[in-house]
Amino acid sequence: MVKALKEIFEQHFGRNGEVIHSFFAPGRVCLIGEHLDYNGGFVLPCALSMGTYLLVRKRKDHILKLTSLNYSSSFEISLNEIDAKVGNDWWNYPVGVVNEFQKIVSGALGFEMLFNGDLPISAGLSSSASIEVVTAFSLNELLNTKLSLKEIALLSKRAENDFVGVQCGILDQYAVALGRKNHAMFLNCVTEEHEFIPVNIGDYEFIIANTNKPRQLENSAFNDRFNECRGALQIMQRLLPVNFLADATLQQFDSIEHFFPDEVTRKRAHHIVYEQERVKRAASALARGDVGELAALMNQSHASLRDYYDASCSELETIVSAALSVNGCLASRPSGAGFGGCTINLIRAEVKERFCEKVFSEYKMKTGLNAEFYEVKMEDGVKKFHLQ
Repeated sequence: MVKALKEIFEQHFGRNGEVIHSFFAPGRVCLIGEHLDYNGGFVLPCALSMGTYLLVRKRKDHILKLTSLNYSSSFEISLNEIDAKVGNDWWNYPVGVVNEFQKIVSGALGFEMLFNGDLPISAGLSSSASIEVVTAFSLNELLNTKLSLKEIALLSKRAENDFVGVQCGILDQYAVALGRKNHAMFLNCVTEEHEFIPVNIGDYEFIIANTNKPRQLENSAFNDRFNECRGALQIMQRLLPVNFLADATLQQFDSIEHFFPDEVTRKRAHHIVYEQERVKRAASALARGDVGELAALMNQSHASLRDYYDASCSELETIVSAALSVNGCLASRPSGAGFGGCTINLIRAEVKERFCEKVFSEYKMKTGLNAEFYEVKMEDGVKKFHLQ
């Protein structure tokens, strides 16, 4: 693929003798722990084999030229004119990253960038974080800024928060930047400390099912949930000595739950506190290879996202129901912010073909949409490729 992209790059931007550099950043899937990152909790993601390829070449002026084969569109802007996002298009993610670099590097050159990937768009597999991190990683090398992978993840998060306007936590960018092959990452989103847990689940495997109901986070209920959690935290802090919703233990929360003045903030806090406990138990179960407990926790997580966080939708509920009706599927839950996108499913490897066929058929019959399925192959984080 990379060799073909080089030919496309030169067709689009021309040949001038300058070096073309190539990079790759994966997407990510979260086994459990959605919405905990911006609420001070633990999460359990892994990096995927699917992701975003980037070819980039320096320019001698201050022009940034961006092209995406996935979106079949291009964008051009002077680096001197970057001040706010333009519309709700894909290019705001790399432009936001470039904007962050301009705060730490003076006199940066311009760039030509060609993006292409095999991640489904707006499906909850962090295509946006993949674009951000691969852009940041490439600029870090080309500008010799010597940022660590952790610093690259944090810079990418700032770009999404401050430039794009999505109030995400560190989960996506951290997993994309620092993922490890055949491991899940148990990440403390406050301290940013993490450990890698080998994924050894025997005759079982994870399958991603894409509802093909796209999300647009900046236009969805995501920022509403962020603000609702901030409101819930203000209420909790009047009653408990906590800095984040996820700081409360189950016992503490149960003792003060009836003090919440409205149902919405109570439900949001309930999901965060109980999901935090589920993530800790899931990490332990995964480390032990206890597939049964892991599956039970994943299913409980789905119910909480649906009933307490209101982050589901009819398409997600339909595909989860279809998945759980297949003998050999132990668990199914949304992965990503919700409101559409993908589910992560824990199944017996031997039923994979039947699982995909039955879920596709039932989901198509009930929604009219075509589900897509991807094997979860856990890979390393962002890296450089060498063009031949």
